[in-house]
Amino acid sequence: MQNEGVIGLISFGGTPIPVPDRQIADLQRLLSQDVPFSLHPFLQVGKRVRIRGGCLDGLEGILEETRHKSLVISIDSIHRAIAIRIEGYELQLV
Repeated sequence: MQNEGVIGLISFGGTPIPVPDRQIADLQRLLSQDVPFSLHPFLQVGKRVRIRGGCLDGLEGILEETRHKSLVISIDSIHRAIAIRIEGYELQLV
């Protein structure tokens, strides 16, 4: 199937998925206003992340919550964990 002007479809695991009209409208509005933006990794609570930059560069842990930007660092050898605030740090999925 072909449509003029269509480059590709949004898919997950090779299966096309719909994008809600509201999300498309929000993106079009953002782009039409020339608001500066940058791509950002899709971070989810419970996923392993790594800090990029700053004095904690390279530190890895599990993202605990996004609202307060907490990262849990597990120390396997002693079966303990600590939580730190990571406000202002850039994160990347591991």
